[in-house]
Amino acid sequence: MKRLSLLIATLSLASLLPQALRAQQPPIGGVWQQVFMEADASGRPSLRVVPVWKVLGADGRFTVFAAVTEDGYGVITNEGAYVLTSDSTYTEKIERTNVDSTLVGVDNHITYHYFTPDLVGIAYRLPGADADTHEVWRRVTFRMPGRRPGHGARPRDGRRPPRTEDARPGQRDRLPMTELGPAQRGSNDEPANTGDPLFDEAL
Repeated sequence: MKRLSLLIATLSLASLLPQALRAQQPPIGGVWQQVFMEADASGRPSLRVVPVWKVLGADGRFTVFAAVTEDGYGVITNEGAYVLTSDSTYTEKIERTNVDSTLVGVDNHITYHYFTPDLVGIAYRLPGADADTHEVWRRVTFRMPGRRPGHGARPRDGRRPPRTEDARPGQRDRLPMTELGPAQRGSNDEPANTGDPLFDEAL
């Protein structure tokens, strides 16, 4: 009888183990902003934000929206439903889009992996594409990222501040996150000292 009780207890713990492991994974749901990695002439990596956001709601709905004008007006680009299919995959069913009408009704199978709990890389291949698309997204939280170098408050007359020479488009080589080695990316225990507060905070 004691052996039977011990066996039942062991099986019960074994069945709870996968749930405990899943609980340690950061939730994919939430608000995310797209980012990309870039390296300056010295090869130092930094993180740059893109004016594109994705909301993965707790109700299984997703919305992607973007700022599309100089004044910052936004537009919804894609929306639909999503379902988790494993600890590293989920599927989006696109119901409405103003990007490509042929995507309506398409199931977009997405694989994701975390660089940090708040920084995730995803990969997917849309119908007709020759290769996977790779993206990096940063979780939007209540924490303020702090003031970034060269990104002060906008002048009161509403004009954009002048760009510095090294910030002009094309002056830096963009690198996908996957091409940066562990020494460049850093880790949760040893954040990379990139000089970019946004990137240092993310890692």
